[in-house]
Amino acid sequence: MYNWPLKPFILAHRGARSLAPENTLAAFQKAFELGADGFECDVFLSSDGVPVIIHDETLNRTTVGIGTVWDQDSDKLRQLGVPTLEEALDTVPDRGVINIELKGCLPYSPQYLADQVSLLLTAHENRISVIISSFEPELLKVWHDCPIGLLFEADQPIKLPEGLQPDSLNIDHACLAQAPAGFKIVLWTANNLDTARAWLAQGVDGVIAEF
Repeated sequence: MYNWPLKPFILAHRGARSLAPENTLAAFQKAFELGADGFECDVFLSSDGVPVIIHDETLNRTTVGIGTVWDQDSDKLRQLGVPTLEEALDTVPDRGVINIELKGCLPYSPQYLADQVSLLLTAHENRISVIISSFEPELLKVWHDCPIGLLFEADQPIKLPEGLQPDSLNIDHACLAQAPAGFKIVLWTANNLDTARAWLAQGVDGVIAEF
């Protein structure tokens, strides 16, 4: 069972991607070196059901591969530089924070995705803080053992879907005035650490920033 982080936090967006390729182990390690409390990363499932970290549905932008993530097995993806979530979790130091954004569960079910991620998290319980977030409510409804954050785009009305009560609303900073009471607030995406600190001073619970 994971609880919400004990203090307001600043997370590196896909790691410190100004110094290393986004969503890579090097970027995650650099984030902590630069003073981040943790990092945000994006998770899909490989064809063999392994949670892997990559932002896009396709491999084309961030690797030398082509095609969709879920059409490749985890060994092939690792050869292309796509780390597994298990590897990423090992880079988080004690008391660090990781925000795992669930991007999709193909070719499996939301419950399968949750089960596979939860299995990996058991090895780090009581050591780190974890938030599970997504734009997709169906990927969050099956979660019970971690804080969950529902993501909203800047032009998207903040309206809660039926059957989901998130711990936090993870929203674009431009939407802060529209945020309803009663939820923790995580803002994205600050352009730099100074901006992130200024946003945090507004009394929100977390900020995702570029590092």
